[in-house]
Amino acid sequence: RYQYLIYSRDYGHDFDDLVGKGNDLAVQQSEIQRIVVETLMVDPRTASVGTFSFSWQDDTCYFSCKITSIRDVEKLLEGSVGT
Repeated sequence: RYQYLIYSRDYGHDFDDLVGKGNDLAVQQSEIQRIVVETLMVDPRTASVGTFSFSWQDDTCYFSCKITSIRDVEKLLEGSVGT
């Protein structure tokens, strides 16, 4: 978010706020889930975001979730956040 002037402030995510905070894994996972849901639900074509899965390797959290569009098309989103 805020990286490119061409996009509105509604576009993007705030994962950078998680880096270096030192919160426990459960708090970080909860924040990742909150940020992903808030980011994707801004788009009116998104019906739901859920079924999150998390795994950790060193200081990186790998996650996946299921996104459902308003046309009932489901996709798996995979990402990672270095903390």
